[in-house]
Amino acid sequence: MPYFAAAGYDCYAVSLRGQGRSDRKTPAGEPLKVSGDLDSLTDDLAHVVAGLPRPPVLVAHSFGALLAEKYMTEVARRPALAGVACVCGVPPTGNKDIVVRVFKKSLWEAWKITWAFVGKSFARSLDEARFTFFSPDLPKGDLIRYQQQLAACSPVRLLDLSALNKARRGQLVVAAHCRVVELKCRCWCSLLVLLQLSPGCSAPDAVVTGRSQRSAPPYSQVLPLPALPAAAKQVPAFVGGGTTDIVVDWPAVQETAAWFGVQPAQWQDMAHDCMLDTRWEEAAASLRRWLDDL
Repeated sequence: MPYFAAAGYDCYAVSLRGQGRSDRKTPAGEPLKVSGDLDSLTDDLAHVVAGLPRPPVLVAHSFGALLAEKYMTEVARRPALAGVACVCGVPPTGNKDIVVRVFKKSLWEAWKITWAFVGKSFARSLDEARFTFFSPDLPKGDLIRYQQQLAACSPVRLLDLSALNKARRGQLVVAAHCRVVELKCRCWCSLLVLLQLSPGCSAPDAVVTGRSQRSAPPYSQVLPLPALPAAAKQVPAFVGGGTTDIVVDWPAVQETAAWFGVQPAQWQDMAHDCMLDTRWEEAAASLRRWLDDL
């Protein structure tokens, strides 16, 4: 974000329900197990976009891309966006096909990735953190700092992946609800950033807080997402990914690009956390060139 702020863009990091400093309890006071589903979280995102002074560019990473893609399927009835970018993002079919490809490629690698997320091994082991999110040549000092930030992230799951995969088989799923959305802290695993061009901007980021106006209705979530509607095709889109990303592989990046109808930017030797990895400036410069042409 400091990179884009220095380039003249106001930057807003979105901390969703149950993430960052947002409320981690249900309205009844129970610990929140999952932040929400695609519908409720997209509602919250729309509430934030509506409160900004002008349409932003939505930049989404990892599972944040699913929310961006969901937003785009409903863009005709949502607050306007100036553009959307998905970097190392989960495609509109979800992550199930990615998992299948990893299992076919290597059972050992599949087990390590599964344990990294289920057992949060990346929060305890530098080697696991590097394997899952970063390149082999990331300096150890940076790795230690990033792992500490990862370990401090909210334990609340952003989405219920098992429910999403069940929904692919036509089953209706209802997700938990939480009432507060606060935009203060970054979540490195599922990042959503809103960018607006502001030539006089000097701050590295801005802080926006807000509450969803929804109470607690049941929401459904269904994958795969439908084809991009005509209204969404008028919104400029950017898709990029790394060749060594083991969380969202290159075929998944290509799938997302095809869904948006664009050619993906390919970053050589780039791992999943492209905004922190050794060659992060390559990804940032690629995205900035696209932004500057909007």
